[in-house]
Parts: sequence; C-alpha cells; structure tokens
Amino acid sequence: MSAECLCGQLIGNLRSPNCPPQIGKIKRVNFQSLYQDDGTANYIDTTATLNAAFWNALQYNTDTSIRIYPLPEDMEEVDTPKEESVFKVYASGRKVKIRQGARNFTSTLPVVAAALVDKINSRGCSKQGVYFHTTKGILGWRKEAGALYPIPLSQDSLDAVLGLENETDPQRIMLVMQWANNVVDGQLAIIPYSEIDGIDMQTEFLGKMDTNIEQVAAARSATTFSVDISTDYGDAISRQPVTGLVTADFTLYNDTDSTSETLTSATESTTVPGRYAFVISTSETVTDLLTLGLSSTDAAKPFAYDSWDDVSIALQ
Repeated sequence: MSAECLCGQLIGNLRSPNCPPQIGKIKRVNFQSLYQDDGTANYIDTTATLNAAFWNALQYNTDTSIRIYPLPEDMEEVDTPKEESVFKVYASGRKVKIRQGARNFTSTLPVVAAALVDKINSRGCSKQGVYFHTTKGILGWRKEAGALYPIPLSQDSLDAVLGLENETDPQRIMLVMQWANNVVDGQLAIIPYSEIDGIDMQTEFLGKMDTNIEQVAAARSATTFSVDISTDYGDAISRQPVTGLVTADFTLYNDTDSTSETLTSATESTTVPGRYAFVISTSETVTDLLTLGLSSTDAAKPFAYDSWDDVSIALQ
C-alpha cells in the first residue's frame, strides 16, 4: 500500500508485531542497472533458493545489464536524511501536501584507490538502482510479493569525489546520491542474512575487477605468445599484476577463422608477475588474429575482461 493518500484504498491499521522487523545500519552499496538491455526490470527473486550459486550468478553475470556491482569496502559516516515534504501554503494559512521530500545519501569510503572514483561516476550515466548491505540483511524496494527491486536513484544525482590524505583523514571517496522520489519508505525491506546460505555476503560478494592485457611483442610464434595482465590499479610506473592464473582459467578464439582454439599451457613468469606465456595446441597461420579470454573458473571469474575484445593477439 502506498504511503500517499489514494481514493478508494483502505486505510491501514496501525498495530505492529511485538518484534517489528528492522532495516539495520547501512554498510555497503551494490549498484545494478534498473533495466536489462531488453527492457526487463531487474530484481531479486526472493522465492528462489538464495544460495551461493544464486548470488554468484548476479555478481559474475556475463551480461553487464544484469550484473550487480558491489563497492569493495564498508562505508563510514553514512547519512540518509530526508528533505521536508513539499506543501502549498495558501494565504489563509492552509497547507496542502504536494509530495514527500527526497531522500539524500552521503557516505565516506575510506582508504580506497583514486581510480575507483571514475568507475563509480560512470554508473551515473545510466538509470541505476542500489541495494544496500546493512547490519541485518540486503536492503531493497519491495514493490510486490516475491521480488526485491533495487532502489532507483534520481537521474544524475550520483557523485563520487576523491579526498586526499590530510592531517586528520586518510585518502577517501565521498559518495553522494539521491533516491528517486517515487520510492515509498513503507516498501523498504531486507532479505535477512539468515535466509542466505553458502556465501558470506561480507567477504565473498565483492563483484568483478577490471583487467587489462598487453601483448609482449618479442615473445610470439605460430604456436606461442605472451601477455601481461594487470588491473586498473597501481602507480604511475606500473599497474598491479593479476597473478596465480593457470591454463584452465583462459580461453582462446581465432577471430580470423571464427573458431575456438585449445591452449596446451599458460605459464606465469617467475620474474615478471602477471606475465603469462601461452602455447597453442595447433600451429596457427601467422596472419590470423586471436582473442584471449577468461573462463568461468573460481580463480578467473572475479576478473572482468570486457576490454580484451579490443586487443587482438598477433602471431609471427
């Protein structure tokens, strides 16, 4: 039932249970597009089995319009003030309620990388919603039975600002956003952590990390090539390497022949972390262009490789 006055609706009774459900303190933000690419609204099916497979399908989904994007750390100094409702005040002094005030959100994300600022702000370019980790569960918007929707954000309200370290504060990101005005407070609800099985939402629901590849030009032949794999994080000299992957974590596709290829081995360098030497099981035509990808193995699935499609492996 809406919190606004609608003719024909029954007025709700006011008695509540002895132990009324509590939302808890907001700790972390999880972004999700409000709509999939085909126009379908995103939501969490609360009638499903809420196990590790369910949540992994959301955080690692290959469809970026379905994927959930958690922020990597708990927030501090979270505040969710709601503006005063808007009234029309007539000369007689009579007040007529026009609409409820908007709910704003401010928080601080301490000790995070500067590169994260642009990643957060880029999410404000489309229709976004948010779920929240709270101290009691996953918070969203229960508009109908069996579904928990992301709380929609007011368009263009998302803003992340980098704060540099000073005498009293570490490096941090200040995060600001506003909830859409149509969000009804009485329809906010959580999925309690007690209903989630097989996954620690605090430590195992962390989403994907962007990665990059660069071919090592000097190490290639008709059956071999090498690449450096790194994240977007690091210093002005080098990015942090992605280490510990093995042959099963990779896929290889021949763009020229439109065929999948088999890798004999993928070996990480012992002297250059994140540098991998690959051997292809069959000899390729040296003019063919190849695309390297990642498998859905446990080691590889936390890493996003969307940008790798723009990097063709050349042989000689």
